[in-house]
Amino acid sequence: MNDMLKNKKLRLLGLIFGTLAVLCSIWSFLILSQKRSLSAATDEIGLKEHDVEVARKYAKQAVEVADDLQRDKDQISQLEDKMAQGDMFRWVIREFTNLQKRHHVEFAETEQPRSFDLDFFPKLPYKASVFTVTGTGFYQDLGLALADFERNYPFCRVQRLDLDPASGIASEAGDAEKLTVRLEFVALVKPDAAP
Repeated sequence: MNDMLKNKKLRLLGLIFGTLAVLCSIWSFLILSQKRSLSAATDEIGLKEHDVEVARKYAKQAVEVADDLQRDKDQISQLEDKMAQGDMFRWVIREFTNLQKRHHVEFAETEQPRSFDLDFFPKLPYKASVFTVTGTGFYQDLGLALADFERNYPFCRVQRLDLDPASGIASEAGDAEKLTVRLEFVALVKPDAAP
């Protein structure tokens, strides 16, 4: 009986060890490999979600950049509309006549503009013209007119400004303080209107 009991114990132990071996094999081959696959898939999902977030961020930035680009193009177009274009001589007369209407100055003489190509880096599609305008007015009025000109035409640069006492006989008592101004400035010329 003892042998039988011992035999049953051995069988039971064999069955337990066999079951444990099968369970360990199932655990290591099926469950652990599935767990590793699941962990790798979870990591890959995390990476893909990060990539999606980065792509969304870049897509949002692309829309913002496109909007900024369009706004900048519109702003450049508005500035180019103020640029010297067409007949340069007529442009300078028209602009200084408008300036003369807004301020108490008189621009009587305008020299023919001289055009030239720009030769500096970066290469721009514009040309430039040098304009010389002579006028008269009081010091403060001339200063206001010049400030108005520079504010309204950011693409123009004053190269030379000469102020002299107005010559000739003053027609009114206060005209003795008038000055003669000779203004030389460079202006960019709109590309499609460049001579």
